[in-house]
Amino acid sequence: MSKLGVVLFGMEGLFSRAPLAALLADERVRVNAIIVPRPTHAPIEADARFIAPPARLVTEIPMIQNAREPNIIQMAWDAGIPVLEIATLSHPHTRAMIANLQPDVICVACFPKILPRTIFQIAMRAALNLHPALLPEYRGASPLFWIFHDGLEHAGITLHLLDPRADHGDIVSQTRVALPHGITYSDAERICAERGARLLLNALDAIRADTFTHTPQIEGDFPRAPAPRDDDFIITREWSARRAFNFIRGIAEWNRAITFKIADEQFVVRDAIAYDESEILDAPIKQIGAHWKIQCAPGTLTISTSPKRLDFIGNNVARAF
Repeated sequence: MSKLGVVLFGMEGLFSRAPLAALLADERVRVNAIIVPRPTHAPIEADARFIAPPARLVTEIPMIQNAREPNIIQMAWDAGIPVLEIATLSHPHTRAMIANLQPDVICVACFPKILPRTIFQIAMRAALNLHPALLPEYRGASPLFWIFHDGLEHAGITLHLLDPRADHGDIVSQTRVALPHGITYSDAERICAERGARLLLNALDAIRADTFTHTPQIEGDFPRAPAPRDDDFIITREWSARRAFNFIRGIAEWNRAITFKIADEQFVVRDAIAYDESEILDAPIKQIGAHWKIQCAPGTLTISTSPKRLDFIGNNVARAF
């Protein structure tokens, strides 16, 4: 049986790495190329071009990248796979270059552009996307952020058909992913990526066996996952202690200021130390040694602050200086 030719759209970061690693390890798959976006600040020499070592892609989107692990560009170069860097998907030249790759399957695993129909219909067998949430919930660019923000104890991974509307294509398969308390963003992303890689390989098996099926997504009012704004990094005392703890631990790797709001004052949180789901304080906030304990709803959250000092204002409210 001939190998399935796959073209993978991806970026630097964990979520693209695991699917590519799985494809490279499968002897029944031929990775025809990987496609990466051109950084917006880079000079536009062409709408699409193949890049070769020692060029390095610089991304402007926050990505959790372990410096000890190769990114997908280096992985492709090491395997002798072409790397196509694109500036725009709408130009006929870009489409022609992708068509020349003759993919049986196109797969997207974290890509900052929505593939138009003119691109994903190039795939002769299927065009697929891996999304780190249980669609139709959390459609959008930042599902894991909102899963941490909303206090869910599980994430998910969905493999679905590409559609002109982002994250709306028929579902091929999906699975729930438990999130242990205190898990980091990179660990959650890694687990989702590894589960997604398994779903992708299973789908390729089904395509080979002519048993490939998919189901339309149900419509309804589901939580969405847009790119977060500064206000989305603010925690209040109305959050449960468990939710606040897991959000701080999970999102710390974004290197964005997480603030805790008490009344009209806010201060920057450095780390979440612990939480107690049943404890009740006699004041909204207390200093415990070098840390601070905050009454939440319910429970208490113990945190350390930024290098700024945390002082009391009046009897109840803390302020950062």
